[in-house]
Amino acid sequence: MSLLSIEMLGVVSVDDAVLVVDELLAQVSALSGPDASRQMARVSVLAAKVDAYRLSLVAAIESREVWRAADPNGTPASFLRQEHVLDQRTVRSDLRAAKSFGRFPELQRACLEGRISREKVDVILAFGLRTPQRESALGEFLSIFIELAQRVTVSDLKKALELWADQIDPVTTASDESDAHHRRELHVHQLGDGVKLDGFFGREQGMKIMVALNAALQLHRREHPEAKPDAKAAQRDSEHGNHRVSNATAAQRADAFIDAIIAPALESGALPTCGGALPNICVTVPLRRLEEPGAPADAGHLASRI
Repeated sequence: MSLLSIEMLGVVSVDDAVLVVDELLAQVSALSGPDASRQMARVSVLAAKVDAYRLSLVAAIESREVWRAADPNGTPASFLRQEHVLDQRTVRSDLRAAKSFGRFPELQRACLEGRISREKVDVILAFGLRTPQRESALGEFLSIFIELAQRVTVSDLKKALELWADQIDPVTTASDESDAHHRRELHVHQLGDGVKLDGFFGREQGMKIMVALNAALQLHRREHPEAKPDAKAAQRDSEHGNHRVSNATAAQRADAFIDAIIAPALESGALPTCGGALPNICVTVPLRRLEEPGAPADAGHLASRI
């Protein structure tokens, strides 16, 4: 919409934007594939702008103390939780991002221009404001992070920020890794029709799992050519090395885990036999008992067995 048409409309509202989005939704079925791709690129900009507008509203709610009308002892957080039905994590993230706009105009400008998504803003702030040491250095590196965020995925942005944090604040980084290790867990759930695994591992153990699973997938694909990923997925895997689990379906990972990791471990003989197999129970039943299930037990026979 041009500036001229906006001036002709006069004051616009969120309802006007909703009507525009509704019309765009109605037009999706008529779009060609290339048109849909072009629209998606523009929608990413629109989404970033809407998120920036939302954070601006959060900042206005906080600065104008609207919550005091309903509860003089309330807080911005309690107001957002109750009035807008947000959970604590979302409220904390919203308030942190809204406050950051006043402190880091460069970050606010990138959001308002639709150059960086809200998700990437949260990643930058989560790492950058984690400790006073990082917070004091964030402004110096912020332009680099904003430029990087426009070219890489969220996961790659996290990796870059992890490296930065390790240089700026290595003590906290080591503490975080130690905390993650202490939270390690592996649950085995016996369900009605199978077994489900659910776990969490720190960085070092997690990397070992990914390396082993990637190797298992490669072996599985050599033995099952139909399970190979497409060429683009394979290229992405080679670029990332062992820093993530190789592209595969959940079923392929399950097969590779059993065929290339669990089965060889059981067949190697390296594992102890005690506790490694289910117990076997042998029950001896007299023939007469089988022939006459309703007949009483032979007391003499039972006494001899005891």
